[in-house]
Amino acid sequence: MEYESITKARGINIVPEWQKFSEKLTRNERIILIGDIDSGKTTFCNFLKNKFKNTAIFDFDPGQQNLFLPSTVSAKHKNKFMKFFIGRFSPRGAENLILLSLSIFTREMVRRRPNLMILDTSGYVGEDRAVFLKFAKCLIFNPTKVVIIRSEKSENLIYIDKIKNVISGYFQVFEIPSSQYTRSITKEEREEIRRKRFQMYFSETDEIEILKSENTKIINLDFYPQSEGTELIGFFKNKQTDFLGLVVEENENILKVKVPKHYKNWDFIIRSGLRVKI
Repeated sequence: MEYESITKARGINIVPEWQKFSEKLTRNERIILIGDIDSGKTTFCNFLKNKFKNTAIFDFDPGQQNLFLPSTVSAKHKNKFMKFFIGRFSPRGAENLILLSLSIFTREMVRRRPNLMILDTSGYVGEDRAVFLKFAKCLIFNPTKVVIIRSEKSENLIYIDKIKNVISGYFQVFEIPSSQYTRSITKEEREEIRRKRFQMYFSETDEIEILKSENTKIINLDFYPQSEGTELIGFFKNKQTDFLGLVVEENENILKVKVPKHYKNWDFIIRSGLRVKI
């Protein structure tokens, strides 16, 4: 596979085991990255993306989205960008939407024939429910290689081992260490990053009115209704999320929503009860 010759990948400190693993890759590989929070999954993903050309990235961490906004999952290959609103900052409780979006994204990206497909998963690993979700993702994505990034600082090593034991019976598993340079991000820092991302996305908006008579186009999932913040909703078109909106007013007849400028056409809406502070 064509790649750029690098030892320190554009400012990324490379663990020797990362470099050794990258040398095993050939064309048409599908890689899924698994590890705890702050284990360095996204850093490793960026290392591979920078090294290999014609790569498709699946960003499936709804809490720390790099490609789009928190509360969504996304995928990108060249000029093709796909996104899906799951209405949570964690996969827990939205597994059905996570797996549905992964199925849609995978079919489309396979059709585009990238040299390398990388699925960067969230750090949700610390219970059996998470173990099964990782296994289900593998069944849908069908990776040629599963990479477990192991951090000895993790409090969930028993579940990391369980994920490895379950998956290794079906897929080729590689275990590599996390980078010592990976920095932990506090809960407060994560919340502030989310707030700024939403603030930027909704910096220029239009207000649209949705008649309640169109309720047949609104899917109410109500994962966890909250009292603080502004409700965030997802507008869908062509099997994926086209844009997000903020509910600014609601009565028995009308839903008033702020949306980014120039986004007005949609097929249906998902409401999850998720509220954000901007």
